[in-house]
Amino acid sequence: MKLGVLAALALVGLALVPGLTQGDGLIVPPAGGYCGFMVPATYDGEVWLRGIPPARAYVVTAWADGHAWSSALVKDGRYVLDVPGVVAGFPPCFEGGSITFTANGYPCWPRTLTFSPSLHDVDVLCVQRGG
Repeated sequence: MKLGVLAALALVGLALVPGLTQGDGLIVPPAGGYCGFMVPATYDGEVWLRGIPPARAYVVTAWADGHAWSSALVKDGRYVLDVPGVVAGFPPCFEGGSITFTANGYPCWPRTLTFSPSLHDVDVLCVQRGG
């Protein structure tokens, strides 16, 4: 009897994993399938906020298709991040295309870059609105 309860709890636990479903006792990917492998690009550069390097508390984030694909803390006025930071196994999948950057949610320029898997030296100028 105890084994049956443990098995039931294990099945409930599997149902709580986002993106996974259970079919015939096996974990299967969602209807969207698996993501293909994507070689990441490394972006490295200076960060400027209103003309000065921001404090260490700032985080630079790379966005594509409405998803944040990587983030990095600013250290000594610089950031380094890989895009995508983690290759997702299940959708949403990173498809490349246009990359935009923000720093603590504030927009940065260059506003849009085209993804290519290599090392990029990109300095970003970010605009803090208000205050």
